[in-house]
Amino acid sequence: FELPKKAGETTAEQTASFLSGGMLVISDNVVEVEKILKAITANRADNLASVPAYKESMARCQKATEAGKVPHVRWFLEPFGYIEAMRVIDPPTHKREGPDLVKALRKQGFTAIQGLGGFVTFSANTHQTLHRTMIYAPPVPKAKERYLLAANVLEFPNSKSLQAEAWVPPDVATYSTVNWNAKRAFPYLGPLVDEVTGQPYLFEDIIDSTKNDPNGPQLDIEKELVANLGSRVTIVTDFVDPITPKSDRSLYAIETANEKAVAAAVEKGMKHDKGVKRRDVEGFTVWEVTSQEVEVMELTIEVDGGEVQHADLEIEEEVLFQPGKGKTRKKRASRRPGQRAMANSAICVAHGQLFVASNIDMLEKVLKHANAAVAKGSLDATPEYTAVQKEMTALGATDVAARMFSRTEKEFRVTYELLKTNEMPKSQSLLGNLLNSALGDGKPGTIRKAKLDGRQLPAFDAVSKYLGPAGTFIVSEDNGWFVTGFVLKK
Repeated sequence: FELPKKAGETTAEQTASFLSGGMLVISDNVVEVEKILKAITANRADNLASVPAYKESMARCQKATEAGKVPHVRWFLEPFGYIEAMRVIDPPTHKREGPDLVKALRKQGFTAIQGLGGFVTFSANTHQTLHRTMIYAPPVPKAKERYLLAANVLEFPNSKSLQAEAWVPPDVATYSTVNWNAKRAFPYLGPLVDEVTGQPYLFEDIIDSTKNDPNGPQLDIEKELVANLGSRVTIVTDFVDPITPKSDRSLYAIETANEKAVAAAVEKGMKHDKGVKRRDVEGFTVWEVTSQEVEVMELTIEVDGGEVQHADLEIEEEVLFQPGKGKTRKKRASRRPGQRAMANSAICVAHGQLFVASNIDMLEKVLKHANAAVAKGSLDATPEYTAVQKEMTALGATDVAARMFSRTEKEFRVTYELLKTNEMPKSQSLLGNLLNSALGDGKPGTIRKAKLDGRQLPAFDAVSKYLGPAGTFIVSEDNGWFVTGFVLKK
């Protein structure tokens, strides 16, 4: 069936379908439907069942499923192939500027993730939904480490000690914590940043300039900061009323191995920045970065033989004469006063953590709770969290690499309200930024047009009564990571 052509279309969209032997197949491509119809009558050797990533992910999910239970949904995805296919099917209206992130990740070894596959079951026992997913990423043969290049940042060891910390307020929307060793990952961050930005040695030059520039903080990031961090990262999210595109709030906490040393490193890096305010909150030093236009001295980076492209840097070219070598050109990113908008954030070292919050209010909430945690109780004492942890244990969560908890009625509220008012393209949340990146026209500085008209959605109260607490845990295994998650009936 050919759909009516839309304005500007030269080729009409098609749908194709057939019904055979109890199977209904529907597609937007006639040729693919014909291939599937032929494969039903004559088995093909190049089928999905022969792909190792598919076989391994389905087998692992089946192993975790109760005997005799059949999932309602089975799914599989080869991530890099899927992204490339979607780019062909739905290309952006404008050519995206800058390096290609997918190509950059390919070059840095992230194709070690060969596939993701899982089972989904609805209304199972106490669950509204129960899902299991295998991320198939076996070690790369002959690689010095588990993977090649920057993909080695994907190391999340299992442990028994991933319960909610006392500093986590009891009323947060979501809580996630993961074992990740920043010290071990740091050497791989340089090649990853260089590849993603398209600028060789950029990360190295930034680290060097931060340490050695006489006009800079003279901070050795690796030795003074990273070397004193621990191996656990926690993320907490919340929101404030009334609901606006700026309602979402988040806080990242990195465990410290030496709190005093980390605090000294942060102070060294912040105290001379004119765009940062030093404040005292609950007896702790907080460094608040505001969104005001402030005059700052830009970072100096010098690169022989190459130009550093950075929005905040002014590039100068010098022609130098070196004996025996003739003339050479040096690109210099100069440090000079300028105006730039700095993102909202607040940073503090307290309670054995390096806190980085999306705004000062979120950090104040956490610090005030942490100082009164004994009296008020923390997240781990709430009924919803306790129920989710109990269910995790029943599903096999002992040694795990990560745990996630969500009050779904709080987690989804901001997104729902923004969809209802057609303001989701303006959202500054992580989800909003991802949607804007995936669905936008590729033109910098433009706000994408909403894909859905949400004005007819019912009030959120009509939906929230069905949204129970949710939990997810991840276990690192020999061939990747196994994910188990659920939403409890409310």
